Amino acid sequence: MTSGIDYREEVLDLVRAQVGRQNTMYPDNHLLAAGFGSSVQPYPWLSPYSEDSNGEIEAAFRADYGDYECLNGRPTWMHLIREEVAELFNTRTPVHAIEEAVQIAALCVSLCEQMLANTRETQPLSDIQGLAPQ
Repeated sequence: MTSGIDYREEVLDLVRAQVGRQNTMYPDNHLLAAGFGSSVQPYPWLSPYSEDSNGEIEAAFRADYGDYECLNGRPTWMHLIREEVAELFNTRTPVHAIEEAVQIAALCVSLCEQMLANTRETQPLSDIQGLAPQ
């Protein structure tokens, strides 16, 4: 199996292309409020599924991450990304939000690299609908 890092530029090209498509499809997204942190009143980000506060949700995800890691020796990508998203939604300053968003982006790029490395032999990039660079 090839290391996912061998596919970093391909994944970043896919991300760039997707950002371009999103900007075309949703040109007013730059007007959206963040919807978390100090930009809004506290709002449970898992509403309507849970009314727990952002801090409580983050603590629950962190505990689940630790429990899973203790039982299985390592977390899953879902645990890593979910816990970072919870941290992002619990930030209070723009600088901290940027730091957390970059961590999420890096994890997602790493996940895509590994998935691409694992499926490259059986599924060419051109088969990934809507993602292949134009």
